[in-house]
Amino acid sequence: MKAIEFDNVTMVYKSFGVETVALEDVNVGIEEGEIVGLLGPNGAGKTTFLDLIIGFYIPTRGEVRVFGKNVVKHPEVVRKYVRIPLARIYTPRMKAIEVLKATAEYYGVRDYKEDLNKLIEIFDLQDHLHKQFQQLSAGNKKKIEIIGALIQKPKILLLDEVTNGLDVPTVEELVKQLKEINHIFGTTIVFASHIMEHVEMLCRRVIILNRRILADGEINELKRIAGAREYLELRLSEGIELKDLKIPFVEDVVKISEKEYSLVCLDASEALVNLTKILAQRGLLKYVEKIDVKKVTLKEVFSYFASRRKE
Repeated sequence: MKAIEFDNVTMVYKSFGVETVALEDVNVGIEEGEIVGLLGPNGAGKTTFLDLIIGFYIPTRGEVRVFGKNVVKHPEVVRKYVRIPLARIYTPRMKAIEVLKATAEYYGVRDYKEDLNKLIEIFDLQDHLHKQFQQLSAGNKKKIEIIGALIQKPKILLLDEVTNGLDVPTVEELVKQLKEINHIFGTTIVFASHIMEHVEMLCRRVIILNRRILADGEINELKRIAGAREYLELRLSEGIELKDLKIPFVEDVVKISEKEYSLVCLDASEALVNLTKILAQRGLLKYVEKIDVKKVTLKEVFSYFASRRKE
């Protein structure tokens, strides 16, 4: 049984006689235990997608199910299994640990101390528990909100633009911790964001959304479908011929100038390892002045599927 299902879902907002289509003919299923990225620009329908899962809106057409039950007809399934991080149960001067305890007690969670301590350890917040919530960094506030949701032991965690405004080291740390939560507890995570780099850091599967689903699949597979290739840009100190080298994961060797090459790769990281090994074996590594890895980004993949949608 799938954790989340959208069956031919369309959502139309009506305001002052004007209709706005937020989602159109969305069909998708998310397995229990998956981490799925919901990728799209602002206004693509990502928040509406999440709001429909929690039953905040009734679809104009179609059905949304959580563990096989219609979320409109069975709101109890949402209350039992689904959480979105919020930090509503606090005053600005409450300490972080007080916010977490108040959240657990508000939602009637019993015997939460052991799980809470584990989550605090996973999110590395031991040194921040006695700081006022208002004094925490943006990243630590996000962590407190996520822990507050996880302490309720949800099977599904919905994250809506939670990495907005965070610096790269904080995002990397948060991504690592979310992967650990998924591994330890088997929590299904839907991560909605317009920041493509963050989606790629966390998720293996991505749903590219812009009112309709433009693409859905594992990131590497979507890159393959999009015909995307990666590159190694190589600059040498001497004019050495590389075109005859058989380098695994390299599809083509393009000579740009006497001392510059562009290697077209299926996987630039793997190609780099093999290229370095082969050059070292032939005593040519000393001639390498610079190697730049040009990896395909989700932005390029998104552009490909978005352009096909317009055709």
